[in-house]
Amino acid sequence: MSLSRFTPHLSRAFRLPMEQPAPFLRGALPWLAVALAAHLLTLLPMKAAPLAAFALNALAVGGFAVAWMRFVAFGETPRPLALGLRPLLFMVAYQVALMFESIPQPFLQMLLVDVKDGQLLALAGVQLFQLLIGGFFLVLPHIALATRQEAGGTRLQRMVLAGGLGVGMGYVLGGLPFLVMNMLWDDVAASLPAGGLVDFASHSVRVMVNFAAVAVMSGYFAQVWQDLKDADPFAPAGSPPDEPEKPRRTERLSRRKR
Repeated sequence: MSLSRFTPHLSRAFRLPMEQPAPFLRGALPWLAVALAAHLLTLLPMKAAPLAAFALNALAVGGFAVAWMRFVAFGETPRPLALGLRPLLFMVAYQVALMFESIPQPFLQMLLVDVKDGQLLALAGVQLFQLLIGGFFLVLPHIALATRQEAGGTRLQRMVLAGGLGVGMGYVLGGLPFLVMNMLWDDVAASLPAGGLVDFASHSVRVMVNFAAVAVMSGYFAQVWQDLKDADPFAPAGSPPDEPEKPRRTERLSRRKR
């Protein structure tokens, strides 16, 4: 199977926020406000403030991602700050996925610490790992989109097998522009004066870049999930549809005698 088989889905995922600005803003702006408010919690003199801010930001990302996936897949109009079981499950699964995909990074950085351009090589290693495991991220649209009947059985496993490395390739290519944006902004933010509104503005830029990345990847995975939800990875490629079984010779002879 071609690694580029899902690139049309990725291209459409980039275009959708511009083609459908009203539902995009309806779904994104309320959760974006929640994510920005989460940063304000870190300014409070409380021990639990960082943990509360992390949970609130994760909830904002999960709520927006589920709403945008359901719009892309089913045309459902996003409801502002709609909360339910799907966003909560998505929030947990997404954070676990982010931790899992970052596992190789510290080991690669330690291994390449004395190598020229070691940071870039470590980043490339993480991208390769993401390509290999990208298919497993189909659990995210499965949480957001699957009905109760579709959620059970081995459907998700079959989707991962049917998608192959093409799913991971789309995931890596879709995330690259936002990775570059964050790296460039880190360089800019390092030159800014620290404290006060400057810190909040710098954090706000990162949050908006993150939401843009979530919008693109949510749209991408929603389309891929729709393509693969009924796929059979064990069916021979290009096999013709099943033909009705021909009657046996004895059955044909018995019909003639009648």
